Amino acid sequence: MEDYQKLAAQLEEQIKKWQEQVEKLQSLIPGIDDGVKEQCQQQFKSLNATMENAASMLSDLQSSQQAAWKEVEKGAGKAFEEWQKGWEKAMKQYQK
Repeated sequence: MEDYQKLAAQLEEQIKKWQEQVEKLQSLIPGIDDGVKEQCQQQFKSLNATMENAASMLSDLQSSQQAAWKEVEKGAGKAFEEWQKGWEKAMKQYQK
């Protein structure tokens, strides 16, 4: 399997995990107080935007030529880092 195919498979798997985690956390929102609820909603918007960006990169990666995939890989790495930071921030809010 080519490197870009491995990256595409990893990116696809990570997006699925993120979606599952977001759905799980969103199911907890009705039980939290309104002030925290608004903060969580804003964080989810940001996380969803990052996830959509990663999904777009996955699409680009799957359709890109092998020579161009390294640029997509760099962008995907940055998206993963941003999402992870947002995820950790959201988790800290729920742990309070």
